[in-house]
Amino acid sequence: MAYEYSEWLDQARQWAQHAQRQGWLSARQRATFDHTQLSPASHLNDASDEKPLVVAFMGGTGVGKSSLLNRLADQDIAQTGIRRPTSREVTLYHHQQLDSATLSAQLPTTEVVMACHQQHAFQQVVWLDMPDIDSIETQHRDMVWRWLPYIDVLLYVVSPERYRDDRGWRLLLQEGHKHAWLFVINHWDQGDASQRQAFAQQLIEAGFNEPLILATSCTAQVPDDFIQLGQTIQTLAKTQANQHIHQRNNQLRCHALRQCLIDSMTSIGDLALYRNVLKNWRQTWTTLTETLEQSYDWPLKKLAQSYAAHDRPPAADAELFWDQWAQSRFEDTLDQVLQTLTDQGLPTTPLKNRWQSKRSQIGVKMRDQLDLAARAALARPGYGWQRGLLKLLRFLEVTLPMGTMSWVGFQAYQGFYQSSLTQQNYLGLNFAIHAVLLISLSWLLPFFLHKKLQPSLEQSALRGLRLGLKQGLAQIAVELEQDINQMRKDHEALLLPAQALNDELSQAETTPDQTGNSDLLKTMLLPFIKT
Repeated sequence: MAYEYSEWLDQARQWAQHAQRQGWLSARQRATFDHTQLSPASHLNDASDEKPLVVAFMGGTGVGKSSLLNRLADQDIAQTGIRRPTSREVTLYHHQQLDSATLSAQLPTTEVVMACHQQHAFQQVVWLDMPDIDSIETQHRDMVWRWLPYIDVLLYVVSPERYRDDRGWRLLLQEGHKHAWLFVINHWDQGDASQRQAFAQQLIEAGFNEPLILATSCTAQVPDDFIQLGQTIQTLAKTQANQHIHQRNNQLRCHALRQCLIDSMTSIGDLALYRNVLKNWRQTWTTLTETLEQSYDWPLKKLAQSYAAHDRPPAADAELFWDQWAQSRFEDTLDQVLQTLTDQGLPTTPLKNRWQSKRSQIGVKMRDQLDLAARAALARPGYGWQRGLLKLLRFLEVTLPMGTMSWVGFQAYQGFYQSSLTQQNYLGLNFAIHAVLLISLSWLLPFFLHKKLQPSLEQSALRGLRLGLKQGLAQIAVELEQDINQMRKDHEALLLPAQALNDELSQAETTPDQTGNSDLLKTMLLPFIKT
């Protein structure tokens, strides 16, 4: 599982970096994945038969850790007495038959003082005599903290008069789920049952269900639990117990990584929340559109006059296209949508980044759209029926006078022909007057109607500008809504691999113990609370 965990951790970090680049996670949230470090002792997780059980003696100053270690080894292997509080080193004791080269490959033995013991009962046990964790020397605590990933069993030693001094072991509780715990009240010749009960209650309040507390005395011959202590350690040194401790360690690391992943997924938000965001967006944009169309009537009329008079508005009228007031209303609308995202518990940075350029480009887009619509309207002024009627009148301006003149000519020719036969006068003054009037009317009537029905350039430009305003706002609305929909798609694409990784971690976290978890070991482990 160690190899799988390193891959999962790498996937989680890559996912977090990708999420941060897109704005879904902050740098602080992404950094939580960096803090979920791969244990420096991860290569020990195979829990093979060659790996010994690492037992660390922890506790405050003067509780008798070294004396207890000497009694377990049945020889004086650890220093005791007044030098102890000033010791700055970790001392490692192993059985003389254990290959020191193997230990050097498994443990950072370059940082410790090594010594041997001859107690055959603990041949598969490595003892660590740790610095006093309650010492004023911060180096002691730092050294203990560096060694924690390599420790299987924390043998925490207190004394009857100092068991309430919990400063040291409460620091250890931060990593305590990864270890088995043994609690020893040393100097038991100076203690009583009430102190043992009080210590047990203190541990229960810290999270232990049924803490295993053993009483020992290394300076007086009194009944104690020393033999049980030795038997307990020997039991833990067996392969199955050893493997269980490491399997549990792996499950806890998977749990921590999964919890970090769940927290990040929660901060990203739920996909279903986008329905409310889109609904709010459409309502907000409809309100903005109505406001701009009502408020922009006068500026559009000014622009229409400029188009009719100058073909293109002068530079002084350019601000009428999109002024600071309209820009403020537009930005307020975008901010309302971003606030809706915040209210729904969704990140705003991805959409804010998409909309950043649109805030500055909206004025240019609206000016271009209005100018294009005005020019298109001026290129084809008036309504469709109006342009059709004008075409008809232009046709009649030519055909009616020609038809009238043809008829007059025909009448003149016919009159001339009749006069040559009857010797009557050729036409007359009345005919001439009527012919002139008829020809004039056939030309003037369509000409007059054409002039009167000619569409107003100002009105055409105004209609074009109003249409351009509607089209420009509609086009921007489509682009902004596409950004929201794309954000939702990116959100979904981001959650899919995270959910798949979460499922894998959940399965690894809940893998049943195949190592025969004994009742004894259960009492030595802090409850593993899964979410």
